[in-house]
Amino acid sequence: MEVGDRIKRARNLRGMTQKELGIAIGFEEKSADIRIAQYESNTRKPKDALLHKIADVLDVSFYALYEPD
Repeated sequence: MEVGDRIKRARNLRGMTQKELGIAIGFEEKSADIRIAQYESNTRKPKDALLHKIADVLDVSFYALYEPD
């Protein structure tokens, strides 16, 4: 399972939309859902600092989402 799949799974368990998650981690409202969709589809991989923010918002461990290179 890749990072994006883990993010999507945790987000769905929390009952959040992509836009809600994006806004909660600091993206602008107009592009928040697009950015999260890119991570969840594994088109883009979030940097560690952003992954920490995502983990905090989703109330999961960073290592639950982290995928070593």
